[in-house]
Amino acid sequence: MTGAATEESRGPGAPAPDSALVGTAPSPSSLAVFLARWRPASGPAVASLFHRLLALVFLDAWLSLGVQVRLLIGSSGLLPLRDFVDAARAEGVLSFHAFPSFLIIHPSDGLLLAGVVAGVALALLALAGLLPRACAALQVALYLGYALACRSLLTFQWDNLLLEAAFLAAFLPADRPAPLVHFLFRALVFKLYFESGLAKWQSPLGDWRDGSAMTYYYETAPLPTRLAWYAHHLPAAWHHFESRATLVLELLVPFAIFVPTLASRAQLARRARLAAASLFTGFQVVNAATANYGFFCHLSVCLHVFLLDEGDVARAKQWLAARLPALKPHDLFRRSGRGSARRCFARASGRSWAGWALRRGPPSR
Repeated sequence: MTGAATEESRGPGAPAPDSALVGTAPSPSSLAVFLARWRPASGPAVASLFHRLLALVFLDAWLSLGVQVRLLIGSSGLLPLRDFVDAARAEGVLSFHAFPSFLIIHPSDGLLLAGVVAGVALALLALAGLLPRACAALQVALYLGYALACRSLLTFQWDNLLLEAAFLAAFLPADRPAPLVHFLFRALVFKLYFESGLAKWQSPLGDWRDGSAMTYYYETAPLPTRLAWYAHHLPAAWHHFESRATLVLELLVPFAIFVPTLASRAQLARRARLAAASLFTGFQVVNAATANYGFFCHLSVCLHVFLLDEGDVARAKQWLAARLPALKPHDLFRRSGRGSARRCFARASGRSWAGWALRRGPPSR
């Protein structure tokens, strides 16, 4: 029966039939149930923690850039910004729309350093919890200006990741839930690892698929550390395992980020995310220990906090609060296993090693 026929059979003033009987309208709670399955359990506590961690990463990035910026794009640097700006203006191709960097206004060494100082100040403000969203937005504009001005010298993966994370942080409130922004941060974590895995899988050499990539990786990693030498001399079988394990980590594990949160399996979804966060964090610790990726490893670990729940952050705070105040100097010494020295310091003070030192006074000459 068509809709017109149904309307005529009911009459102009007849009430509409029950949607449950007809079966054409969905349950009014189905949309809410769907959203609840994919709603991140992270909230203000995770957001507040991330803002401070991001501020630390930005502080690292600004201080590192401040040491190098004049050597990179200063008047006597590798790629002088003034020469580039003058040449672009002479050809009539320089505009803020095409080159959105504040440094083109007056490309001097003084402005290069002033921008870095401003970035350090914004990072410290965000670290103190003062207007973190505004600080993130301003630092995006500042750092983007330097990334463009440095050209090929500042186009690494971690520079782009820092801009993406800071851009999202500008929309991340720390005083109320923001499920959409938290979901976008989880998507950023997924993109970070899954795209890295795709790049390895699609390598024209096929070295990641046949397991040979890690046999020479430590020779080509950026500024390998001392530990890289030992890692490089591990057995070839281990390197083949590393290569294939990396593909599993980057191509399969990221899907654990989006395990739906069903009412009957909420703990399963949480454990999947925690397992993914643990594996990702361990992976970045190994990267940082064997090569110099700038702030990339630190920023990646900071993004992992979005795989935590509010309860995870609360439990971590309680764990730290219960232990850090109790770690007095003589307690640390007692746990070191040095028996005689431990007993000596324990007997010297009933309260703390510092109190014993103050009561004893300066040594006599």
